[in-house]
Amino acid sequence: PSRRRPWRRRPAVSAGTDAAICVGSSKTLNATGGVAYAWSPVTGLNDATIASPVATPDSTVTYNVIVTDGNGCTATDDVTVTVHQLPVVNASNDTMICPASSVQLTANGAVHYVWTPAAGLSNQTVSNPVATPSAITSFTVTGTDANGCVNTDYVIISLAPAPAADAGPDVEICEGQTTQLNGSGGVTYTWSPGTVTDGTKSN
Repeated sequence: PSRRRPWRRRPAVSAGTDAAICVGSSKTLNATGGVAYAWSPVTGLNDATIASPVATPDSTVTYNVIVTDGNGCTATDDVTVTVHQLPVVNASNDTMICPASSVQLTANGAVHYVWTPAAGLSNQTVSNPVATPSAITSFTVTGTDANGCVNTDYVIISLAPAPAADAGPDVEICEGQTTQLNGSGGVTYTWSPGTVTDGTKSN
């Protein structure tokens, strides 16, 4: 009598679960069910012939894996890696302020924000903190979008030098007399106390 060829079952193959990453990030795929693996397309894979290659695709891609078991039987499965683009985070323009002054920073393009350094900021976890830096400072904002993807931008706050204010030399006058005061070092001037008219002070 003729012998029947033994029936071989196809391997129970799994390519793993679908995943989502941010552009520039990686995801380790995980196929099971065999002894040999062949992934396609090979774009973004560090090794298309192993069970768990690292995928770093630039855009969303569905990977197919052909799995071969110890009996030479094959089966296939698919896994999709969705790639989210990074948020476009924009911080406010660079600016210059006077010493001990404040300026409001702004950022947009994301959902959550973290500013660094925290020193000199009213709140480092809002989109529009008030900055009061004690020296020229580059504030970096890291924005995270709804997909968990992050991007950064920065704004430089410079401090204008304080004016070299000079009220002139001390003088002595008799009661009822006037003298001309001479202030320099600025653009506008405010004198106090006493009465000053057009730079002439009477005591």
